[in-house]
Amino acid sequence: MGETTPTGDHETLNPNASVDNLGDLVVKDAIDLAKQWLRESRTLGDRWSVSSARRLSKLTSDPSSVAFTMAFADLVLRPESPAVAAKQLRKLASGSRVRFLSTIDVALLRVGAATSGYMPSLVMSLAKKRLRQIVGPLVFDYEDPSLKNGLERLRNQGFRVNLNLLGESVLGSEEAERRLNKTIELLNRPDVDYVSVKVSSITSGINLWDYDYSLARIKTNLRRLLEAAMAHHPPKFVNLDMEEYKDLDLTIDSFMELLSEEALLRLNAGIVLQAYLPDSFGALKKLAEFSAKRFKSGGAKIKVRIVKGANLQMERVEAELHGWKQAPYTYKSQVDANYKKMLDWALRPENCESMSIGVATHNLFDIAWAKLLGERRGVSEAVEFEMLQGMAPNLASAVRNSTSSLLLYTPVVEKAYFDNAISYLFRRLEENSGGENFIHHLFNLTPFSRDFEIERARFEASVTDRWNTSSIASRRIANRSKNGPNREGEFFNQPDWDPTDPERRVLVRRALESRKFPSAPQRVVDRESVDAILADAERDRSTWRMIQPGVKREIFAKVADTLEESRAELIAIMAIEAKKPIVEGNVEVSEAIDYARYYQHQIAGDETFDGAHLEPLGTVVVAPPWNFPLAIPTSGIMAALAAGNSVILKPAPQVPTTAYMLCEALWASGIPKEALRFIDCQEEIAGEHLIAHPMVSGIILTGSYQTAELFFKLAPGKEIFAETSGKNSIIVAEDADLDLAVTDIVKSAFGHAGQKCSAASLVICVGSVASSKRFERQLVDATTSLIVGDSALAKAQMGPLIEAPSGKLLRALTSPSAGESWLVEPRQLDKELNLFSPGILKGVKPDSFFARTECFGPVLGLIEADNFEEALRIQNSSPYGLTAGLHSLDREKIGYFKDHVEAGNVYVNRQITGAIVRRQPFGGWKMSQVGPGAKAGGKNYLAQLTRWENLTNPGLHGEVDIEISDMVRSLFLGLDPADQDSLLAAAKSDAYWWEQEFSRSHDPSGLTFEANLFRYRPLPLIAIRIENGSGALAVARTLIAAKKSKSNIFVSIAPGYDLKGIPLGSTTTQNEGDFLNWALANRPTRIRLISEKPGRLSAKLGPSCYVDDRPMMLNGRIELPRYLREQAISETLHRFGNLIKYEA
Repeated sequence: MGETTPTGDHETLNPNASVDNLGDLVVKDAIDLAKQWLRESRTLGDRWSVSSARRLSKLTSDPSSVAFTMAFADLVLRPESPAVAAKQLRKLASGSRVRFLSTIDVALLRVGAATSGYMPSLVMSLAKKRLRQIVGPLVFDYEDPSLKNGLERLRNQGFRVNLNLLGESVLGSEEAERRLNKTIELLNRPDVDYVSVKVSSITSGINLWDYDYSLARIKTNLRRLLEAAMAHHPPKFVNLDMEEYKDLDLTIDSFMELLSEEALLRLNAGIVLQAYLPDSFGALKKLAEFSAKRFKSGGAKIKVRIVKGANLQMERVEAELHGWKQAPYTYKSQVDANYKKMLDWALRPENCESMSIGVATHNLFDIAWAKLLGERRGVSEAVEFEMLQGMAPNLASAVRNSTSSLLLYTPVVEKAYFDNAISYLFRRLEENSGGENFIHHLFNLTPFSRDFEIERARFEASVTDRWNTSSIASRRIANRSKNGPNREGEFFNQPDWDPTDPERRVLVRRALESRKFPSAPQRVVDRESVDAILADAERDRSTWRMIQPGVKREIFAKVADTLEESRAELIAIMAIEAKKPIVEGNVEVSEAIDYARYYQHQIAGDETFDGAHLEPLGTVVVAPPWNFPLAIPTSGIMAALAAGNSVILKPAPQVPTTAYMLCEALWASGIPKEALRFIDCQEEIAGEHLIAHPMVSGIILTGSYQTAELFFKLAPGKEIFAETSGKNSIIVAEDADLDLAVTDIVKSAFGHAGQKCSAASLVICVGSVASSKRFERQLVDATTSLIVGDSALAKAQMGPLIEAPSGKLLRALTSPSAGESWLVEPRQLDKELNLFSPGILKGVKPDSFFARTECFGPVLGLIEADNFEEALRIQNSSPYGLTAGLHSLDREKIGYFKDHVEAGNVYVNRQITGAIVRRQPFGGWKMSQVGPGAKAGGKNYLAQLTRWENLTNPGLHGEVDIEISDMVRSLFLGLDPADQDSLLAAAKSDAYWWEQEFSRSHDPSGLTFEANLFRYRPLPLIAIRIENGSGALAVARTLIAAKKSKSNIFVSIAPGYDLKGIPLGSTTTQNEGDFLNWALANRPTRIRLISEKPGRLSAKLGPSCYVDDRPMMLNGRIELPRYLREQAISETLHRFGNLIKYEA
């Protein structure tokens, strides 16, 4: 069948279409029945189950108890090292007492904490055993005799059991195969007749961009499970679970297609639908139609299990991070109403003839309503009621006594993998503690109580509103809006295309098939052609500058719209020309759009700013790389234009067509060709001539550090703004979530075949992580399961190299150093395509070739560190400082890391690639950055593409602190009265902007589930070089700005400089040669040069140290950034969608 009509895209039922009004008529009786069950429940349930339920109630009614339990599970239960877990236990035990712990538990906790330092293994074994006892009613052990006894006990009580096997995160095909085999083992047990499984737990790496390929893989694995069920007499029952919205259509299609096969036609199987998805009502109708046809053809009935939905928090996370509308309904009342609508429609005789319905909920009103509705319509035999094991045993017993049977959904987990039940436990705790959820009130609910009346009113409202809920797939419709989210007003990031939307998939597929792309102009090979183009650019410089700011903003907005309209074609050309898989190209188009809109909002309405005047640099050359052939040139072009410059785009030679398509989009949107010129240069002659040309005022480069060195030699003294190389690492601490760490490592290391400057090429494994079999197994499984292929194929998760490997990359792929060995050896899969499988190198030493060299390909090295402090030293020892990551659940460790890490873009508990405009402005430290250092996609980038001059003293004033005030007064000695006024105004401007901007962290995106902080850090060492002829005010102003920045300062004065009475304090007198030798030996981060003749030092020092010889500015907003460096920190704030509320 392949791709079918998506579920939920259209309203599929007239709001008033109800065959009868029984749903309304049974409301009163349903309320009475719920009261009856509540009364009966007081005398039901075995003592152990009821006691466990009461303890769970006490836990979930207290936020501190929930936080404690989550912290205990995450920080004590999870670590493999007993010593690490014991340390966390001591931290938790030192906190305030939580209510749900008994006096005995509190005593045991304190005794365990006190002795854990001496006997960590024993104490942690007992602590974990106690937690298992507490959550035992919720999750069963996989092993006998525990499982056998548990199943027997439930059967003896009259319950049926639906088993769901939990386990390690399915990151690769090996774990998926293991989970499938273990589920079949469960199914083959004589005491098991019903199992549930998600398609994502038995099939890894599902890629929706190739829907049919993913569907075929799912069917291959699922068929084995269904055939195993069919082999029993009578056949056993398999239910398809669903958790993530993205699996909805694949689950339904695989279910229908397999059950249509002749061999499985007589199999009765089930599928879950989640009422919190508007799409689910359309899916219900689709399944009903399928079941009717199958039944008439001699097939068995199917079962549809209707649940409310238990993945809401993670759906919210995904929606927020992608800028999508969340797939579930916004309000709980909508979910409740849709649940009633689905039940009302499903429980009709014509539907129940071929379809049974599972009513899965703990809401007693809903259960009573469905029971009575089924009875009145004569379809009771088609209804089965379901609850979660251990959540409300006495109420489950009451319902069981009133119905034919009750099915208990029961997770099982192997003892060795018990920590993998944490995500399930977190969802249950979140569900129980959520005030809007019925189950939160269930334990204390009595007839006529306040909580009862609240829930009764909610129930009645949901029945009344059931036919008014929308069945339109809100996420798809919202994401197909043709207008950008922020044409006017506040900036928002552009959403990526959603691969769950079949219309989007079709558009990309057609673009790849058609391959209708423009031809780029002929490559320029001679100097004369370059001269002619630059002469024209110089002549036309005023064309762009004369356009009014408001018109420019409209043009930028149109650029964003044009890029969005061309998304499919741009994804296609990048897949073909740049070897970029669809999933990567999709994100890159969004990034390009973001740059257009972000810089649109930064176009100045006036060329003056609080006493300062700006002038554009002139003509700026944008020299982007091949690996981001759309987003990076868009960034450079739009930033330079927004700052008032004219632009010449020099594309990377590997991707001229992508760059030319970008230029065509910009021209079509209204950017004049006089303001943006495209020149595809032959590198050695025409290209070098372009870079060195005197009519070029500035160069925006993204490339290797070696390229930056070349540009400095070709254009000494010219402004170069470069983002260069990276040798990026992720630290995996002993307290990390190892499965999450592996997921992020593989994305960071092998996205775009590792051909990103931000890619993770090193993992620093701390302590027990280095010897962890689980970490190694998951890392190998995830890596070897990547689908490697031609990037023009939708199924490809990793594409080819851009060209045949040579030099450093060839060595990395083929020649490990002494002591290194392959954990996963890379293989050449297709020589013509330059296709290599990814590799993992273990035994890498911190000072080895691989650890110190940017190789730019799909090879990941593993370094061992004894402890976290050593790991951070290794990470910071790199000569580069682009991106750096940490995986740890220890808040104290995370705080230390953020205070001491040396990189421009920092990531905590997430991947280290995929920086988003404004959210994580991009740019590095050390050898990863050349020039002034403002981050692309950040608030300071445009200012460096202009020349500033002082007009008047700044007028925005803050309160000057005592230290700076004393310094200003002492510096007055060498200044005339006018300069004294200017210096004081500068100090007040510094104070104002220090308070408003530079002393604090900023998070303009304001996300709930991820912090994205932008902040300024002092420089480790800045040299202030004062040369003869420097003005006294310039010197004094520079000194107070440097002091305000809190950077480490070295002051060097040329011999013979006339101090004019200025008390400089600690200084060193050096001639130029001595100063250059000092700078080469001490490697200051930056040099602030005060000189009448700028430009000389920069040419002599090269790109390793930025010489800032721009004129001194009195305005603190402009001058202070010259003594600081920018840092962006992105940190995940949730665990499985639950906001982190504990400190440890």
